Amino acid sequence: EQEALENEKNFLSLLKKGIKLLEDDYLGGSGSRGYGQVKFHINWDSIEKKDIKSYSEV
Repeated sequence: EQEALENEKNFLSLLKKGIKLLEDDYLGGSGSRGYGQVKFHINWDSIEKKDIKSYSEV
């Protein structure tokens, strides 16, 4: 249980860093035609947990 919680924290930290990099890199910055910008607005306090089965039911 503790290991799973630690893995989840590490995953969310890595995800946040990846999103920030995407916002600041060529795609999210001023590199693409038309100055395409990517910005994410995520409320990290209200993340809904889903397992893989919930996506196969769509």
